Amino acid sequence: MNTAEALAASLHIAGLRTEAMALLFPFSYGQEFLKINHDLLEAYAACPNSAAVEIASREAEDLRLQRQNEKERRREERRVRHNASNIGGYVDEMDLPPMDSGDEYGAEVEDGGGMEFSTAQAAMNELQKLQLADDGLPVTAESTAEKENSDV
Repeated sequence: MNTAEALAASLHIAGLRTEAMALLFPFSYGQEFLKINHDLLEAYAACPNSAAVEIASREAEDLRLQRQNEKERRREERRVRHNASNIGGYVDEMDLPPMDSGDEYGAEVEDGGGMEFSTAQAAMNELQKLQLADDGLPVTAESTAEKENSDV
């Protein structure tokens, strides 16, 4: 915490919320600081004496640790789930979506006629159409099939 944040927190706790906002206004993070710490600052402001401040401080620290532990637990669960479905390698620590059925890249496309092709097959079809067009031939389903048969 820097000096401006400490002073703004003190002003907020003392009930001088407008002054706290004015103090932090020149800083790009100023309003965010007050927003993030609003609940804690309000809890301290509601304390009638130093004993209550100590209790509020312990409760805030307990809550922070609880949230941190929960976040770490969720991160570990994701890592374990990911590693269980991963065969190992450099992507072990990456949070990637699972692969679906389809081509080697996990994707499927439709050719417009209702038949499913892998992306590689769809790309080959498009390439053949471009080659036929470059040869000056009309691009039709029949000419594409003829080109496929002649390439084999």
